This record gives sequence, C-alpha cells and structure tokens, in this order.
Amino acid sequence: MITVINLLVLSLSSAMVGLFGRALLLDLGIIRGFHAGIWACVVIASVFALSQLLFRVFLLLLKPTRAISLDVSEILAYASALVLVPSLLGVRFPVPYETLEKLEPLAHAAVFAVLFGLFRLMSFFAAVYGEKANRSVVAWWAAYAGIVAILAPFSLYNYLDAVAVKREIIMGETVDFAVDNTYATACAIPENKRVIMPMDAREGDHLAFVCAPKPDKEDFPEVVYVVLESYDRILTSHENPKEVVPTSRLTRTLSFSGEGWTPLTVPVAELPAETVCITLSWTPDDPDGFRSRYGLMPGEEQGYAMMVSGPWAQRVSQGRTKPSVVVILAEGLGAEHMSLYGYDRETTPNLARHAAGMIMCEEAYTSTPETPGAAMSLLTGLNPLAHGYYASSSGPLPGKVLTIAELMRNQGYFTVAYTEGRGMEKRDLVFGSGFERGFILFDDYYPLELRAEQFADSREPRSLVPAGARVTLGKAGDWIEANPDLQYFVFIRLGELGTPRYLSRYGNGFMKRTGRSSPMDVYDTAITYLDLQLGLFLDRLAGLPEDRQPILLITSTNGYEFFEPGRGAWRRSGEAKRNLYECALRVPMLIRIPGCDGRTNRTPASLLDVAPTLAALTGMPLPYRTEGQNVLEDSRAREIVSIMGDPVAQSMRSGKWRFTWQTGLSSKSLERVDEAYVIEFIDIARYRDNEIIQDNVWREPQLVDAFKSQLSTVLRDSRFGNTVLTMVPGRVPSL
Repeated sequence: MITVINLLVLSLSSAMVGLFGRALLLDLGIIRGFHAGIWACVVIASVFALSQLLFRVFLLLLKPTRAISLDVSEILAYASALVLVPSLLGVRFPVPYETLEKLEPLAHAAVFAVLFGLFRLMSFFAAVYGEKANRSVVAWWAAYAGIVAILAPFSLYNYLDAVAVKREIIMGETVDFAVDNTYATACAIPENKRVIMPMDAREGDHLAFVCAPKPDKEDFPEVVYVVLESYDRILTSHENPKEVVPTSRLTRTLSFSGEGWTPLTVPVAELPAETVCITLSWTPDDPDGFRSRYGLMPGEEQGYAMMVSGPWAQRVSQGRTKPSVVVILAEGLGAEHMSLYGYDRETTPNLARHAAGMIMCEEAYTSTPETPGAAMSLLTGLNPLAHGYYASSSGPLPGKVLTIAELMRNQGYFTVAYTEGRGMEKRDLVFGSGFERGFILFDDYYPLELRAEQFADSREPRSLVPAGARVTLGKAGDWIEANPDLQYFVFIRLGELGTPRYLSRYGNGFMKRTGRSSPMDVYDTAITYLDLQLGLFLDRLAGLPEDRQPILLITSTNGYEFFEPGRGAWRRSGEAKRNLYECALRVPMLIRIPGCDGRTNRTPASLLDVAPTLAALTGMPLPYRTEGQNVLEDSRAREIVSIMGDPVAQSMRSGKWRFTWQTGLSSKSLERVDEAYVIEFIDIARYRDNEIIQDNVWREPQLVDAFKSQLSTVLRDSRFGNTVLTMVPGRVPSL
C-alpha cells in the first residue's frame, strides 16, 4: 500500500514540476508556442519521475531495504512540490519592488529545491540505516523506471496529436449571415479551430471584427474567449499545427447579449511589427486559465461555432485623419414642400433650427424618382443607366464600379447601413440586391408597430403600420453613440414618406378639422413628423464631443406631384405621384461640415454629386471620373438630367428651363419601342412664382430641337462602358 501511495505522489509531483518548468521557460522567453510548452512540460515531468525512480534503484543497489522510513521520506520529498501550487495558480505575494515580482517564481523554485533536498537526504540515510532486504526488490523499481521511460514519449506523442487535431489550421469560408436583421459576410469558426486571416494594416490602425453565435445551438455560452495569434509569414491550411509557432498571442473576452453583432477591436500596435498574418480561434474555456495555461487538454467540444466578420483595418479617434460621415436619404421628401426651402407651410422647423450650420443646396435634383436607382446614384456618382438600377432592372452593379461605401471601407472606415428595405411594402434596398457592397454591417429591417387607433368598425383588429424614422434613426443614433472612437460611414435610408398616408402618431398637423383632408395635407403632416425625428437625431449628433462630430449630408430620392399638369386640379386618383415634373425632381441637399459655417449654394446639384463631394471632404480619391462634381467647390453652370421608365423618359434642368420628353427608346438597346413626344417644357421661375405651367413647345421650337439633340447624346453616352467610366490614370480600384 505504501508503495502505491509513493508512486501516486510521485506522479502528481512530477506533473506539478513539469507544469512549473513549462511556465518558467515561457516567462523567461527560452521557449515559445503552445506545443513547445507541452513538450517542455512532459519532458521535465518525465525526467523528474525517471530520475527519482533511478535514484531509488541506486539506493536499493547500494543497500536493499524495505524500511518504511525510506518511503515516508520520499513521499515528503515529493510532497514538497506543493510549494509550487501558488505559482501554478497565478497567485502572487506582495513584494516591495517590481523587479522582484519577476523573480518570484524562482523563489518558489528555490524553496522547493531546499525542502526536496532535505527530504531526499533523509531518504538516503533511511536506506543506509534501514533493515536489509532481498535484492529482488530492486527489480520492481527498475521495472517502474523502465515503464516511465517507455510510456512517457508514447503518451506525449498521442497527446500532442490529439491537441493538434483540436487546434488545426483551417481556411474560413464566408457566408451571408443575419443577426436581428443586420447582415454581415462572416466565417463560421468552430471552437478551438484556428482560421487564417491575412492582415493588411498600417501603424495606428485597429483590427475590427464583429461576432455573433451561429444559431445552431440555443445554449451558446454567454461569454467566450477569442485568441489572436500573429505570424511573420503567410500560413496555409496544409501547415502542420505542431510546427506553427506564433510570434505573439492575444486574448480577448466577448460577452453576447443576443442583441445584434458584438464588436471586437484590437490595436495593431499590440502585434509585432513583422506581423503579416493572424489566426483567430475561440473557446468557452479561459485560455489563461489553469488548463490552457499549463497545456492541459481542452474540454470536450459541444459543436459550437461562432460567426466572425472581418478583420478590417479601421482608424480610431486617436489616430484617425479623416472625419466620420453620416448620409441620410429620405425617400419622398420634396424640397418644394419644406419651409426651409420657402414653402408657405411650416413643415420643417427642426431642420431650420439646425440650418445655421449647414450648407443648403437650393437647386438640387434627383437622378431618378425611383428609389433604387436614386440610392445607387448617390452611392456611385453614376446615372441609373450606367449603374444598372433602373426601372424594373436591379443591376447588378458592374464589377469595376466601386460604391462610396467600398471606397470608404478601403480607407479605414467602419461602414454601416440602415435601409428599411425588407418588409411588408419595401423590398428594394435589401441585402443581396447589390446595395450591401462595401458595408460591414447592413441592416435592411423594415420596422413595424401596432397601429394606435382602431378602425371605424371596432370589430376590426388593429393593424401593423410602418414604425418608420423614429426606430431607424434611433438605431443609427444608438450605434453612433456606442462607437464614438471609430472612423465610420453610416448610410440611412428613411421610407417614412415612401407612400404618404396619415398615421395617428403624426398628430393633427395640417389635417382639416372638418371635411376631407387632401393628399397634400396628409403629405405635409407626414413631413412635420419626419422633421421632428430628424431634429432629434441631429440633437444627438450635436451632443457628441466636438472632435467626434461627423460630416452630415441629408437628401432625398424624390418629391411628389399633386396636381394635373397645366390644370391646377387634384389628380383624379387622389394620390401623390412620382414623375419627371419639377416638384417631383427637386430634392433637399443639406451638408453639415464640423467647424464650418452654413451658407446657401445656388449651383445646380444632383444626387450624382454626393459621391465626389464626400470623396473631396474626406480626402479620398475616386478611381474613376463620375458624372457628378464636388458641389462645394465647382460652381460651373451645367444641365441636370433625370430619367425614369422604360421606354426612357428624360427631364433636363437647363438654366431657367425644365424640358421633359418621352424618347420612346428602350433603356437596354436604345431601339425605338414607342412614340416620342414632349411631356413638359416650362419656365421654372414662372412656375415657382405662380404655379403656372405654360406650354413653350410652340414658342421655342429651336430650343426644343436643341434639348432633344442634347438629351439624345446624354442617353447614348450615359450607358455603362461609354465615356462615363473613364478610369483615372494610376488609380486602379481594388477591394
């Protein structure tokens, strides 16, 4: 029995000595890497155990004995390894000098060595003065030593092989993944697997990730540990995990609340300068805990996987050189129904309250009153025929065209979109339609809420109605306030006015107290509500620290036309219409630049100008010449062309004129498929003064011919592959 206890205590003490030796060698920098540490641990433990057994064999050869005192003194010698336990557990005792803290493990080792030596001396004298026994006892202890010498390397090999399988290096495959309606292109990483991630970052950058549990398991741990290991060479999935030694290792803790994607940011400065590649792994177990710290086998895997999107090289406040940007695209917000633009009803008091610090483009127009086409024109600086989102066509966007989101992401921006695209009524700006290009996080949730008022028939159930701008701007504001240090580009599309209708949350506004309210009354009331929500959002931005204020741009896809052209009568349908008339094409464009005073800009502008203007404000070169221009610097007189429909209808603002005609041509082939005719030819000044729509076709026949010729040229040249996408020399777009 005493022999069994002796061997058991020897095994435990050998393990503690091996673990302590591994930790000491790692701390001193003599070895590095997971597997090198395991080798060191097992080798030290095996050598210690084998040396003690051989010492016992030596004593028995010197004088064979069965003295109990020999076993007791050996057990006490092995038990002295207990003084190493505080060091193994990471316990540190207070010392007066920081330098001595590094020497504390050596002090533990010294105490162990002294105690072990004393008890070993006792065992020597116990053997010498003990009762003599038969020499056959030597054979048993020699056999124990032989077993240790044979089994230790075998066990080490199998152990390392098992650990290597758990920590194999893999290439991650990215898939589209949604968490709470927010999409990201992510890689599903199983626990304890290392995924290779090439790193291309500059000094001062931060590596940004977003993470979420893969919904295969409902009981995914609330807290996990992410391990980043850096390498000075590019790895492949064919690497032998046992031979891959990282240059550094970082551990981060992630807490999942179940509410969207969880961000993870790591400063590049914490990685060695020679880092060109990293691997990411995660585990539910603390990598710095006892088992992981001392090379023990990871726990049993539960089949969990974590979605990781990234990394992206991002700039943070301390090192960023470019301002953050917020763009709001409000569908259906017509400039001619905004008091900020001279409308006689007070529809936009909150925007007016912030207007002192804004640049107001007075003559801004949409590229098309169709939402997908207008949104893509804003993001690319191209007309709808060039980018492909036109009429019923949904792209795809040509591969060599880069959106402003892609360009900004490549420049170190964290890009986020809130588009209100997916829901009961809207399916245009959705993930998978091309609008997600360049966005790290893409939220196309169409918010709904329970209608507050009952229908006239009380037996009818309450219905769901769009929750609109309040929810979307609230989500965007929450994200901005939660990430003040990031250099970000946030794109927000608001569909509040996409289909103008009255909702009780708008209040009475301009609704008639008696009688039936007109469609324009409903529309103007909805604008006041949208203005309120925009005002609250702008107040939140104004509350950010001064050095965190973003560039803000507010514009729209279209306005609405409420009257029959030339008749001054309400439309027979009683609905607002999107078309190519002045009131439907003129949109607001408000730009706020931190540190700059507001002013009025009367240069004609277009949604095509947003991309080049933002590129100029952020110091970001565009890889190709767009049709737009920087509205803040370029004051050249020019014509603004808007299009819609198939066959193609075109409208051009030229000086004081608005010329609109139906070309009768197919958008794809430019072949004639219908009759061509002039829709409208008006004097804009007279129209705005007294809403007189005068037919000028017969008064200005030469201008009509000139406008037709000019628009025909625009139609021919504005298609993708013609003169629009002239590449800038030396600027090759890369993703």
